[in-house]
Amino acid sequence: MASIEHDLFIEWMKWLQTHSPSHKFTYDGIVCLEEWQATPIKVLLVLKDYNDSSQTDRHLPLDKFNLEDREAVKANVPNLRYHLANSISNKRSWRTWSNAARWVYGLFNSRLGYYPPFTEANPQGNYRLRTTNMRKIAVLDLKKSPGRSSCKKSMLDTYFDQHPEAYSFLARQISLYGHLNYIVCCGDGVFDHFQKIMQNHMFQNSHYVVKHKGKNYLITESGIIIINYRHPLLLQKSVSSKLAYTQLMDIVQSALKERANQMNISQG
Repeated sequence: MASIEHDLFIEWMKWLQTHSPSHKFTYDGIVCLEEWQATPIKVLLVLKDYNDSSQTDRHLPLDKFNLEDREAVKANVPNLRYHLANSISNKRSWRTWSNAARWVYGLFNSRLGYYPPFTEANPQGNYRLRTTNMRKIAVLDLKKSPGRSSCKKSMLDTYFDQHPEAYSFLARQISLYGHLNYIVCCGDGVFDHFQKIMQNHMFQNSHYVVKHKGKNYLITESGIIIINYRHPLLLQKSVSSKLAYTQLMDIVQSALKERANQMNISQG
């Protein structure tokens, strides 16, 4: 899996070197393969880009270094997987990943009619436990380029207007992960572009044929629940960590109930 993912990223970067040489790149995907394989519930978080504000000016565009030079790649391609597996266990307030870890814990432990209360999920976002949760999932950045502290929907739309080939590469990356249980599209515009990936590049993949459309979610023929949700940074002052967690779990319950109804209908 890891070698196939790596080969895809190298192919992707080589394509960009030729067709969009000023583009930068970010490694993402399965955070820890061993933890991923041992976890029965497969979760993919989809975001816009990797916030690399403090380092992005230091990283060179793809046409400025040799992709065959491992040290040059390591120096110029931020690795979100490594960051989540190794760099968020300190006492720094990683608000995005603290909330994401709570969400992931809730998804892992939800079933029809039940989800862990926030009092149980809340400690999962502290510095001792958030890495434990994040190592079990996959994270995908749509733009595949290090960004800054925010990325508006218009910026995401412009990116795909300028890089339509990204849909195909993203579809290939997502397909590597096999059957997923939950895909959470985090942030304004992410769900829209994820649907374009499904409709235009994954329509022959039975995992991604849409069976039901809910208010904030899709259910595919294979039972994947794809959720349209906010970014875990929670920029809105009126939205607390508790409210964001509870609202997400309510969407999950709606989707699980609908999926159960669909199964009962098909079996009846």
